[in-house]
Amino acid sequence: MTVDSKGRGRSIFQYFLYGSLAFLVYYLVRNDLLHLPPILSPIRALLAMFFLMLGFLMSALVWKRLLALCAFEVSLAQSVASIGLSVFGKYIPGKIWVVVGRAAYLSEKLLGPLVPISAISLAEQLISLWTGLGLGVFGLLLLGRLSGFSWGLLPVWLALFLIACDPRAHRVLEAIGRKLLRRDVDLPHLSLTLVLSTLPYFLALWLSWSAGLYFLATSLVPAEIPFAAGLAFPFAACVGIVVLIAPGGLGIREGLVAGYLVMAGLDLAQAKTIAVTSRLWFLVGEALFFLSALLVDRLSRPPRKP
Repeated sequence: MTVDSKGRGRSIFQYFLYGSLAFLVYYLVRNDLLHLPPILSPIRALLAMFFLMLGFLMSALVWKRLLALCAFEVSLAQSVASIGLSVFGKYIPGKIWVVVGRAAYLSEKLLGPLVPISAISLAEQLISLWTGLGLGVFGLLLLGRLSGFSWGLLPVWLALFLIACDPRAHRVLEAIGRKLLRRDVDLPHLSLTLVLSTLPYFLALWLSWSAGLYFLATSLVPAEIPFAAGLAFPFAACVGIVVLIAPGGLGIREGLVAGYLVMAGLDLAQAKTIAVTSRLWFLVGEALFFLSALLVDRLSRPPRKP
């Protein structure tokens, strides 16, 4: 599919934007996420927000860097706008909307083909999952809590790497896709050099959000919490996506965060409080990033001709 006119590209992205906002409202009402527990340390809560927003900024830098390596030059403002305005696409059933939303925005801005940019977006998701899952399991290793389930994720971790980098895996998966869908399937092809060159960006992204969760946890409960507990965030986010393709990983992510925190030494009540609050914390960050992207998009538009 190619966006061949500016008007058409805009309509695709606008429909996506309105749909994602509608599903976000439905998600908030259905899950009653507007309850905030007492904050014991406002300074740590502010640090949690700082690292949360730093993570969103890193996501824009990652996206910009990967596009540049694939011969699509975009500005940081365009990268921020494409990710921020499509950030609520995760609440539309099916994770594909996260991939397509930002690609549709850039396709409109660059007047370029949608499919190649969507393929790069999918590749970014695969590398992000691979990096985040690895960090999450590494956190369990630091906590001395590796289990059969953790080791069972190793094949998934290797599969993500092969899908992203190995040409033979591409050919096999594309052949399977052609048989199942009865149409050509073009998966993103990435070299090992490209993946390794973006790895520091992905690590900085996940570690920023991990630091945010750590400071959020220490702002809510008086217990002593190891920093490795913050790696519950990438672990839960990535396993939640791998286990169930659903709106935002409903319920699964919170359960995984709580379980991870229990393994880090917290009691179940404290872990549940942090896990549920982390969803609201991240939603607030998404809303702020969305508003920032909206402002960036407005300011970057050329002035209208009189």
